[in-house]
Amino acid sequence: MTSNFDQLMAVADTVISHNFGSIYSFHLTDGTSLDLEAIFDTKLIVKTKSKENGFLDYKNGLLEVLNKRISKDVIIDSTVQTELGQRRVSNVLYPEPRVSVLVLSPLGESETLNEEYGF
Repeated sequence: MTSNFDQLMAVADTVISHNFGSIYSFHLTDGTSLDLEAIFDTKLIVKTKSKENGFLDYKNGLLEVLNKRISKDVIIDSTVQTELGQRRVSNVLYPEPRVSVLVLSPLGESETLNEEYGF
């Protein structure tokens, strides 16, 4: 059973996605494509070990997908056209149970994650 709070958060995330997101078409490694509504950004807010909020910079971008937990097996190594050009999904982070953050890198490279922030 879903709590009222969870239901309200899902509604809020949907409104945020519709207002700030765009539809991105991912070309998966099996030859199919997957369209997802996501919010493009180059910064991720994280809790540091000192419990204060910090920012991680991702120069190649992130796509935040709200209300969906996307399997790494499906999306890793897919390609997508972004505001910065074509990128590859190099990792998926799950900062909340129903949020997937797709870490992007240039084609052929992986973005190094910062261990200080627990990733």
